[in-house]
Amino acid sequence: MKKDNDNVFSKWLVVSDIDGTLNNKFRFMPRRNYNAIKSFTEKGGNFALASSRAKVSLERNYKRLPDNSTPAIVMTGSGIYDFKKQKWLWYNEIGKTGKDLVRSIYYRFPFVEIEIFTKDVVYILREGLFSSLQVYGDRLPHKYCRSIEEVPAGEWGKVIFLTLPVFCGKLLNRSREEGGRKLYFTRTSPISFEMIERGSGKGHAVRKLAEIMGIDMCNTAAIGDYYNDEDMLCSVALPAACGQAPKYIKSIAKYQACHCNKGAVGDFLEYIEENLQRQGGIKLDAQLKKSLQVTACKVRMGVIEGTFNAKSGHPGGSLSIADILTYLYFAEMHVDPKDPASPERDRFVLSKGHTAPALYSALALKGFFPFEEIKTLRKSDSRLQGHPSMKMTPGVDMSTGSLGQGISTAVGMALGGKHDGSSYRVYTVLGDGELGEGQVWEAAMFAAAKKLDNLVAVIDNNNLQIDGTLEEVNSVYPIAEKFVAFGWNVIEIDGHDFDQIDAAFKAAKECKGKPTAIVAKTIKGKGVSFMEDQCSWHGTAPNAEQYETAMGELKAALAELEA
Repeated sequence: MKKDNDNVFSKWLVVSDIDGTLNNKFRFMPRRNYNAIKSFTEKGGNFALASSRAKVSLERNYKRLPDNSTPAIVMTGSGIYDFKKQKWLWYNEIGKTGKDLVRSIYYRFPFVEIEIFTKDVVYILREGLFSSLQVYGDRLPHKYCRSIEEVPAGEWGKVIFLTLPVFCGKLLNRSREEGGRKLYFTRTSPISFEMIERGSGKGHAVRKLAEIMGIDMCNTAAIGDYYNDEDMLCSVALPAACGQAPKYIKSIAKYQACHCNKGAVGDFLEYIEENLQRQGGIKLDAQLKKSLQVTACKVRMGVIEGTFNAKSGHPGGSLSIADILTYLYFAEMHVDPKDPASPERDRFVLSKGHTAPALYSALALKGFFPFEEIKTLRKSDSRLQGHPSMKMTPGVDMSTGSLGQGISTAVGMALGGKHDGSSYRVYTVLGDGELGEGQVWEAAMFAAAKKLDNLVAVIDNNNLQIDGTLEEVNSVYPIAEKFVAFGWNVIEIDGHDFDQIDAAFKAAKECKGKPTAIVAKTIKGKGVSFMEDQCSWHGTAPNAEQYETAMGELKAALAELEA
């Protein structure tokens, strides 16, 4: 059936993993999935497959779809293939660094089976049980090689390493260390991991496919079930996880579908259709909202834990931005704790650097370092100093402290992304008192002049600074009107309402030709009753009694959320 290009679904791209997602555990596609795909595509929607499979294996699944006009992502995002036109639209080969690493592993570890995927053939080094099960199970065109010298030098799309579970994780970690920044690795099963060239991956391929099809990334969705789907889920506007997915994968999803055996893809597409047709847009999923509220409470607990143990720090302003940081790191930004320096990652700059306790807490909960390190805040031998340090702390993109300089740096990052043609976005959080710095407005003027629509600045408008209210010290109001006058897209929200936060960041992605300023009305000390809206808690750490009271309140709030 011909698609209705005027239908709202024509603006959407939905991407699905295959094994354990589109197909059930027996590798059959549930009827619910077929019917939902048929309904979605007949109404103009674009549905694509993304898999670690080779082209030949993927084609068999592709032909089972009710509409198979959308190109597919193959080999874990190393290529995009148009089955209708029978041609490659994009392909990213493994370079010298990756080939040298394969050669090294081949000679050093004779018990590791290696599969090298090219456009049309899989070359197998050391035939074994693991590789045999895969190539024969997927009916892949393959060739066994007696040595690595028999493998053709060109068209390496990805490499799979297979070995015993007890050794697989160790070899993966070792490979990541040796591969440096040119390669990307992902665990695919207890016995295997994959290697692809940096700039590949399902997430990058989704962005590339959206670009090819002329679809805005704010209208992209994806569903997966395992760790190798992480970068894809982090790249799209609406990520979903199957019901049987690991807890971590569920944590980064905005929608949790049913088990793959019950038709997870159908469940997800039905959700999209219902929201787009009846509600006029995708709403924040209730499960995700609750998860964000839980995480934000834990971020606040980290703030109290850190400042209490440090006997210093800035709890008030840290507590007011906990919800914003939670949304950024757990629903918005494409970041990977296992690859904190990825060139494809989104960037975050904490312009109000003194509120580092909140940033550290969010980073720890995201997995950049153990949460227990929060207790080392401001200690002489700690990675967590009073202001963020990009040299010391994993996940920190910019060292900040002097107010006004953070947003200037963020503007430079955004400009660099535009010059490089990169798809990453840049986010920064400023204090409302910080707006008194002239440098802020120089940066704002420059960002608008350069049309940096990949930049979002959040103003933490809690109306308190170190010496009193903004009006008492040096009023910066009206904030929104000032940014409008400087040529920004401006959105005003309640900075503690996740529905409003979600809508604001979605609207920011839709805005073209302008940077976006989100003026978030917040409460200083939010979440701890005796700290709320009190100027005195700007730079004062809680004592033992106050610590117990604050943690008691937050634990009670957490228990209520998790009930």
